[in-house]
This record gives sequence, C-alpha cells and structure tokens, in this order.
Amino acid sequence: MMIREKVLVSDFKKISAEYPIFIWHFLQKEQRLVPFTLQSYFDDLESILMKRNPLYETLQMVDIPYFESYLHESMDFLMDLGFDVTSIYHPKPEVVGAEHYKHYTPLVAGFKNGQLISSTRDFCYCTDGLLEVISTLDISLLEKIAL
Repeated sequence: MMIREKVLVSDFKKISAEYPIFIWHFLQKEQRLVPFTLQSYFDDLESILMKRNPLYETLQMVDIPYFESYLHESMDFLMDLGFDVTSIYHPKPEVVGAEHYKHYTPLVAGFKNGQLISSTRDFCYCTDGLLEVISTLDISLLEKIAL
C-alpha cells in the first residue's frame, strides 16, 4: 500500500525528493462533517455518520502518495505556492461564545517533481475534484477505478 501520512509543511523538501508525484490535503482542524466534502483520510466516518469515508475509499483504489496537514499551520507555504490568502482564510462575522470563528477553506493539491500542478481550487473540493487533481498528475492512476 502507498504511503498515507500526516505531516508538516517543513517535510515538503524531503517528500518532494522521495516521491515524483503526490497529493497533499490541507484541511481545517476539527473540520465539520459536511456531505459531499472531503474529510481527513484518517477520520472513521462509519462510527460517526454510519457511512464510509469517500476520500479513504478513493485512495484505496489509487496508488498515489497522500499527505495531510492543517491549514492554519500551512498558510505561508500555500501563499508561497501562489494561493491568495483570502481564498484560504477568512474570519467569519458570527461570534461563537466570546470568540470569533475563523474559517479555513480546505483544498487538495497535486504535486509533480516538487511543483504544484493543480488543486481542488481548479475543480471542486469533492471526490470528483480529487480525481481531477490525480488525473492532472498521471491519468493512468485512475485506470483501476470504474466510473
């Protein structure tokens, strides 16, 4: 089985040197469980929502390295890649208790030879968007998936 790991952006150079292509999921800590969005690969949705995790299911069929980090720890890295901070982070106006709720917009990015090739921002933050990102890296990876 291909590597599936939680990492920090400080691991990027090492990962890029070791893997010619890979995907990296940047998600909000304690991301809300919303239908049709991607959750952490490591979330056990069956025990929470009585349904399978679509990200986990998809990656079981695709032989590609997968890494996962939290957005709040990755902002500078993502901005260095060319993402606009306003497309990743924005404070919400509503107040939860005495604190303002801060919202990070998750994404999955595809890398080839250490370069950002595409992300779910180019498509959608959903299973179809994930498949599109993978296809931009290597279309042959999707041969095992019956669509």
